[in-house]
Amino acid sequence: MMYPHNPYFGLTPQYYGFVGIAPIAPIAIPPPPLVTVPTVIPPPNVAAPVVTTVAETQFYVREKPPVTTVFVGNIAECAPDQLIKTLLMRCGNILSWKRVQGASGKLQAFGFCEYEDPESTMRCVRLLNGFKVGPKPLLVKVDPKTEDLLNEYRKKKEKVGEEGTLGATPDEIDQSTQRDDETVKTALENIIKENAAMLEEEGGAKKQDLHMEGPRHLTIEDMDLDNDRKDLINREIESFRKRNEKGDQNDNKQSRSKVQILDVQAQQTCSYTQHIR
Repeated sequence: MMYPHNPYFGLTPQYYGFVGIAPIAPIAIPPPPLVTVPTVIPPPNVAAPVVTTVAETQFYVREKPPVTTVFVGNIAECAPDQLIKTLLMRCGNILSWKRVQGASGKLQAFGFCEYEDPESTMRCVRLLNGFKVGPKPLLVKVDPKTEDLLNEYRKKKEKVGEEGTLGATPDEIDQSTQRDDETVKTALENIIKENAAMLEEEGGAKKQDLHMEGPRHLTIEDMDLDNDRKDLINREIESFRKRNEKGDQNDNKQSRSKVQILDVQAQQTCSYTQHIR
């Protein structure tokens, strides 16, 4: 049998408008999933805990110094209270300055200054004891309890210098202290020069003294002071009494009058100190 319109045997006859069938691409079969074995990551090396010794702790954390107090006496009548406080502040950071007042509210010739650190207290004693303010030199000292604290502080300071913790030897510490003292001493002298005219004025203290409010019937025994500080005040008053008696030996009547006045001031010297723990 002949196929005139299909010259190629086995092929589908084609005619006008014939649409051929596109060949079908083979379907790819995905490969089976790979089973992976999880990798075990070794734990990181754990450092052993650092143990800080007591010595290292003391190196980084400095012990807070104790608060110390100085007795300031023999203050001239012409020296205003603010001037005395300024001199004390030049020696270091003060926490309080309490000037004792009499029954009438008049400030007396002594008071107590509380410093933030022993270094300031020692500088105050070194520079202001015997420092002349007006016609009188100041009397600056500490009681036995405070002296013990200062001695302990000196020992710790020297020990720290020997160990090199602060990068200084005891000699270097002393040199640094001397330099600081010279700076403060110059500042103190300048303060006196600036107030020289006021200190020379007669009755200047009457214009400058401050009157504080508070009960005025207290005695030294009624003050909030420990026994050491009370004894210190009593010794200073007794010393002042003896100086007056010695200077007025030729006038017994006048001497007795001054002693009586001083005794009255001693009983009323408290008016208010609110101080010294």
